[in-house]
Amino acid sequence: MKKKKETQAAAPQQERVKPTKQQRKHHILMLLFVVLFIAAIWVIRYPQNYVNMFVAHYDGTASVLESLKGLKRSDVEKGELLPYQQAFDDWKETHLRDEVSVTADDGVTLKGGLYDAGSDVTVVLLHTFDGSSTDTVYLFADYYARKGYNILLPDGRDHGESGGDVVTYGRDEGGDLVRWVEFLRDTYGADSKVILHGDTLGANEALAGSKLLQQDGAFSDMLTFVVAESPISNLYDGAAYLMKEQFKLPGFMVAIGDSFAKKPLGSSMKDIDLVEMTEDCTVPLLVIQGDEDTVVDPATVQSFYDGYAGEKQLILTSGAAHGMAYVENADECERALDSMIQSCVK
Repeated sequence: MKKKKETQAAAPQQERVKPTKQQRKHHILMLLFVVLFIAAIWVIRYPQNYVNMFVAHYDGTASVLESLKGLKRSDVEKGELLPYQQAFDDWKETHLRDEVSVTADDGVTLKGGLYDAGSDVTVVLLHTFDGSSTDTVYLFADYYARKGYNILLPDGRDHGESGGDVVTYGRDEGGDLVRWVEFLRDTYGADSKVILHGDTLGANEALAGSKLLQQDGAFSDMLTFVVAESPISNLYDGAAYLMKEQFKLPGFMVAIGDSFAKKPLGSSMKDIDLVEMTEDCTVPLLVIQGDEDTVVDPATVQSFYDGYAGEKQLILTSGAAHGMAYVENADECERALDSMIQSCVK
């Protein structure tokens, strides 16, 4: 006799408990807290990383710079730059580089390379941010080499082989430049002449140093003129422009970055001001700038130039991106340099 299958009654489905209004409110608040927490970290970390790169100059800066639209070179631009660097490289093959060094006022050891061409005129070429005396494309170097001048290539503090752990955009670098000119005086004599030529960070160093050199009677007769490519008029304003143009970040993030900058700089970025560093300076000046620069604001360069007290000339190259003003307008730049040399180098 077959046994009947025992049938089990299906277990009743457990009724789903709906969250209460209070619980839903709690969940929403928790989610909002997580979102705000992540956003706060992003808001803080981005300007902090900016300061780490451009003031404290941490490792990894080079890869970020290469991604900036104003510095990322197209194949066409690379082709335009190549002849200038190649010409200088060829010149270096026939001139011995002497490894030289000086000690800054704060004890930092500064290093560089001196190419002696047997002239009584030396051009001090000051590299841009994150450059060095060995890997920077010195666009104007071939021009000065053709003039037969000595060329000194210092490594800025916290760059290349030089010591230091912070970049001050002229405040400390100006004093460093005085030590380099002192070295040139000891090497070539007080009757020798010096031309200062800097790009961006190097432009600030050249300008800040020229004021100090003019004030010091021991060097004032040596200094002839300054060439400044894309100088940064004010570090805070420069950071605001770069964050806006390159990273599309709102202005308030610059203030956050400034709070982080105060520790390594010892001051606000607002205090790194080229107008103040060159107040009453009358050293002849040539400023070179591209009007499509997305790294240094052309408007602030114009404003600095307008307020400069000394004899001056501005070359504003139409359509030129950052660092390309000379390449796009070489003839006018060289005519201006020829004129400066004729009137100032005696």
